[in-house]
Amino acid sequence: MGKNILIVDDDRGILKSFKELLEPEGYSVDTAETAVEAVEKCNARPYNLAIIDIKLRDVEGTDLLARVHEILPRARKNRGEGGRLGRISIRRYQTKQEQA
Repeated sequence: MGKNILIVDDDRGILKSFKELLEPEGYSVDTAETAVEAVEKCNARPYNLAIIDIKLRDVEGTDLLARVHEILPRARKNRGEGGRLGRISIRRYQTKQEQA
């Protein structure tokens, strides 16, 4: 199985950034802007990793995580301390050209 990653976020800039970072490293990256689109993609293809924004336009990210786990039951959920979901945080850094 390849290294398939699904990124779900309603911010196109974040989706683009993830693709630009991960694809040169050999990952196959699919993106979705809504939970509906993410569920459709999960039904069509298995993923090794899904990175899901906690606040989407159409649903809470935690609700989408539960739905993705139903579709891909062998997937493991990352839990933080006390059973809370682990979080991934990304900050956008400006390039020198953008700062000028």
